[in-house]
Amino acid sequence: MFRLFIIGCLVFSPAAFGYFLDGKGHYGLRPATQTNPAFASDRGLYQATLQTFRLLGEAKANDKLSLKLEFGVFNDPRTAFLGDSGEPEECANIDSSGRSENRSQNRTCDGRHQDTGNPGYSSYNPQIKELYVEYGFDYCLIRAGRRSRQWGMGVFLNDGHSPFDTARSVYDGISCDVNLQKTQTLAFSVGIDRLAETGTDVDIGLPQNNKNYGPSMTSDDLDQVYFTIQYDDRKANAGKSFRRNVGIYFANVFGSEKTGNPEQSAKTDIKFADLYTAFYLYNITFRNEVLFRLGKSADPSWSRYGAVESNSDTGVHNNKLDAIAVAGDLTFSFGRSGVDVGPREFNQGTASWHDIFIEYAYAPGDRDGYFDQDDRRSEALIAGATKVGAMAFHRNYKPTLILFNDNPEMDEFRVDGVYDPGRLMNVSLVAGGYRYNSLGYGNFEFKFISAQLNKSIPQDLKHQILQDEASQSDPGKRPVGFSGKHLGYEVDLMYSRGIDRSVDLGLAGAVGIPGAAMRTSHKERPVISYLLQGSLVFKF
Repeated sequence: MFRLFIIGCLVFSPAAFGYFLDGKGHYGLRPATQTNPAFASDRGLYQATLQTFRLLGEAKANDKLSLKLEFGVFNDPRTAFLGDSGEPEECANIDSSGRSENRSQNRTCDGRHQDTGNPGYSSYNPQIKELYVEYGFDYCLIRAGRRSRQWGMGVFLNDGHSPFDTARSVYDGISCDVNLQKTQTLAFSVGIDRLAETGTDVDIGLPQNNKNYGPSMTSDDLDQVYFTIQYDDRKANAGKSFRRNVGIYFANVFGSEKTGNPEQSAKTDIKFADLYTAFYLYNITFRNEVLFRLGKSADPSWSRYGAVESNSDTGVHNNKLDAIAVAGDLTFSFGRSGVDVGPREFNQGTASWHDIFIEYAYAPGDRDGYFDQDDRRSEALIAGATKVGAMAFHRNYKPTLILFNDNPEMDEFRVDGVYDPGRLMNVSLVAGGYRYNSLGYGNFEFKFISAQLNKSIPQDLKHQILQDEASQSDPGKRPVGFSGKHLGYEVDLMYSRGIDRSVDLGLAGAVGIPGAAMRTSHKERPVISYLLQGSLVFKF
């Protein structure tokens, strides 16, 4: 009877469907102590423990179709501090003098100081950072939705998937990828992204002409088409003395905003070309990434790079955005010994080797950013054109621990097109160091860095500031680069070790010696800053 029941189920049961669920991610902590943030003695002592969390999920319907998404819980990764989201269950009402008037229960306690006897915290709100569908055709992998993008060394495009990354390159759109296989050496990708369907003019302040915005209008659209081609023979020619990884990423961002005057249309037509080259010859690795930017745009966001904003008085300013940036490194490895046990990510075995390396980066700047918008517009009317020469690297590209480390304490020192405390802009940087790599004992690294501004404050503006200071009893702060171009020197010491595949440990210390460019006070000189930080990352 039981056999007949089983046979009946197999014969008469409907078609079955199966789903496969998988996930991976990390959670990490990075405690840090820094003296004299911003190289200023009046800034006190910076102490915080930064958190990082990332969870990737995948649901597969079959071998070809899958849904991928990424979860996060922190709105601003730069300020995701442990214990810095106080929301006590009850708190005292405080009057304007700071006195506690009423200790009765108060439910509006968001952002209030912690109750040390009965602490409470703001709830985490799960957020979906990425969501896209993949479908594998015979010759192309289709991705549709919001997905991240990584290219080369991460100077321009960085997916932000590493622990403690503070930004990411994500795009809404659809793409077709021909990925590298073990025996293949060529890969291709092509796609289109929708950057804006906002219903907002890029030339805020110009006549609106009573237009309607949204999906039925093209005036508010901003789109991007891109393609990549990459040659990589590292897998196909594994074991050979000379291998290459060469590729180019090209993207064109375009859109237009019609105004009342056809001759004053606010246009965006920007072309990016990112050339990445990596050559592996015996024990030498030589990597370079060169980023080209051509075109023009009236988008007001370019004002952060020294551009001129449009308004109803002076009309449309289509800023020219031509610029070139470069970054790279040269590494010589020697003294290899021992063996790996299994894949390298398991951190098992006795393999060890030494590295001597040089790193360099050049990001152009634009000294027009020292001027306010009215002065920039006046200069643009005289010159007849606006040029934006500044280019900024991605925030996740961090060759230093103190300089350009994206500490929120430094945000107020930012100067359009000249200085950004969280990324390389208007900077020439050179670094050299030594690294000892060991699967058994961990990795030790020593690095010495020197950085300076490419362009500093115009002399006429400097003289004007000095004249204003002479007439003031208490002059305010000077902009970065007022007293010189040299940003300073930095010495970094780092140690890291992976405990199998699940835990990564790290310890780092740094000394920052400020240069003349960091003197922002007419009285006080910048002082040395010391940093000590650790890291503990759990991977699952």
